[in-house]
Amino acid sequence: MSIQPLQKIQAIAVAKAYFIERRTKSQIAEDLAISRFRVARILDEAIESGLVKFVIAEQDEIDSELSQRLTKRFAIKQAVVLSGPDAAAKTLMQKLGSLAASVVEEILTPGMSVGIASGRVLSAMADALTHLPFLDVVQATGALPGMEFSHNSIELVHRIAQVGGGKAHPIYIPMWVDNLETARNLLREPSVAAVHERYNHLDVLITGIGSWVQPESCMFSTFPAAWRQQVLDGGVCADLCTALMDEQGQMVPSPLDQLSLSMSPAQIRKIPEVIAIAGGQEKYTAIAATLKGNWVTTLVTDAGTARYLLSL
Repeated sequence: MSIQPLQKIQAIAVAKAYFIERRTKSQIAEDLAISRFRVARILDEAIESGLVKFVIAEQDEIDSELSQRLTKRFAIKQAVVLSGPDAAAKTLMQKLGSLAASVVEEILTPGMSVGIASGRVLSAMADALTHLPFLDVVQATGALPGMEFSHNSIELVHRIAQVGGGKAHPIYIPMWVDNLETARNLLREPSVAAVHERYNHLDVLITGIGSWVQPESCMFSTFPAAWRQQVLDGGVCADLCTALMDEQGQMVPSPLDQLSLSMSPAQIRKIPEVIAIAGGQEKYTAIAATLKGNWVTTLVTDAGTARYLLSL
């Protein structure tokens, strides 16, 4: 569609007034002594002819199309997908942590009670946080043996709470013990019991996702050998916080069911917002399992993982 010279002059004037000066159609109509409906028609013709063009400045860091498709496909609240090619989990750690920090800063509001799991990507997220509101930051898992200190949940709750001047609620105990009586005694200890009571009232849980298919899980590497074999025989594919699951996202029985000193999978199910941060080729199947099992409400991942998930 071509516009004649006089029409073009009028169309440019109308378009500038409407899109740049933010004047209403009625105001423009009055200024130009034409009808409001004529103004609307001129704007439509200006767009159709290419006289007016729109540029949407997408963030190169985020793949908005994959984010929207993933959200719709798995019926979750939101997905945020890091742009880029297929990549290994280790190469994505810092970028996913940084992106997750921005997402968390946007979601969390003053006074929330937020559970924090453990792991490398959560440590990267904590490093990237710049501002948070006042929060109750609750340690969701006991300490894993042999885990680097900066990745452990005890350290993470203090680091994250400090960003917003909030209050940390740590539990200085391991993730599990190997004796049922010991577990029961520790869970009755007042400071531990107080934190466990908070698990029933969390607004948000922030966690990573571990893979047991191609082992990219801190839990896999620290499980006692007999326990590890038991859950592998049971079809374990992934872990999310303290939940072990198969490829369909269904719970896999494990000694943790009796000996865990951390949040239970049943308590995870009751949390309104579960933010999972995970990506990389080794974790494709594990991330898919958490989505199939409806464990996640917000997923921060990479483009390679998103493409895999959408191909299922």
